[in-house]
Amino acid sequence: MHATGLIRVLVIDSDARVRRALEQLIDAEEGMEVVAAAASAQDARVVLGRAAADVVLLDLLMPSVGAGLGLVGNLAGAGYAVVATSLAGSARAAAMEAGATCFMEKGPDPAALLAAIRHSAEPARCE
Repeated sequence: MHATGLIRVLVIDSDARVRRALEQLIDAEEGMEVVAAAASAQDARVVLGRAAADVVLLDLLMPSVGAGLGLVGNLAGAGYAVVATSLAGSARAAAMEAGATCFMEKGPDPAALLAAIRHSAEPARCE
């Protein structure tokens, strides 16, 4: 968590509509702000060089689960808390094994997603 008390979030999702919706959801939540958004792993690397994030919210399907899992491993190895998301709950084990702090199946519960971001920013982190 940033010294200001805000949880700084980087959103990575290949779908522009989903990115915008997530940005609006997170920015409306007290104590959180989106510092950058990216559509690909390459874009994410560029924005991480310019904007510090506490938590990375990452869709695993960009453009494939393999690419998403690789990015999870890179980000976790660099010390970022990663909340991995996917439509397929079956990706949970692979995401956690790759180094994700949390895994959230995409669905209609924005409160659960916000809670996962909040927990991931804490030193104890969620499982």
